[in-house]
Amino acid sequence: RFDRNFFSGSGSYLLGPTIRIDASYTEGIETSQSLQNTQLSFLSTDEFGNFVDSRTAQAFQIGDSTFSLSDSAFRQKRSELRANAVLGRDTYNFLIFNEERTTDQTLITQLSYGATASYHRLISLLTDLNVTGRYRMTDFGTSDARRDEQWGASAVLTYKLTNTLQGTLSYDLLIRTSNVPNQESTENVFTVGLRKTF
Repeated sequence: RFDRNFFSGSGSYLLGPTIRIDASYTEGIETSQSLQNTQLSFLSTDEFGNFVDSRTAQAFQIGDSTFSLSDSAFRQKRSELRANAVLGRDTYNFLIFNEERTTDQTLITQLSYGATASYHRLISLLTDLNVTGRYRMTDFGTSDARRDEQWGASAVLTYKLTNTLQGTLSYDLLIRTSNVPNQESTENVFTVGLRKTF
């Protein structure tokens, strides 16, 4: 495909019984169907039933470029380095990635890189805390030399009121900067909710 072969690979290394490092490289042809299967796996719902991006907790929009809903094919190359550590009541996760996409129709190459760090603390048998920080830089490869940076942070505190009822308090921050006018934005979302299961 695209006049040459491609390969993928992955590896893992255990630093200890509860600390693991994973590295991977994937390269292949992405189409609209495979994108829907892959990217929409991040589509979730919040405690009120609204569709959200589980990676950012932001409201889902059908035209959102982060879901890559495109009707064209492109070659994608992605490298990832992950680390996971479980230390008592604390869990740490880290991700560093680099991604390159070349569209078959326009031959435009889009470059992205970024990192995500998350921390989970089991405060008690009834209370837990999740804190996440994210960064992503995207060079769109277009004639206007557009480059966007996204900074995100979120914190979610969950308290188990009963076996079937839990309360949540969350805060999400998303900041996007760009060298192209009118592409910058800042979002702050506070959520207080109750979730009942039957």
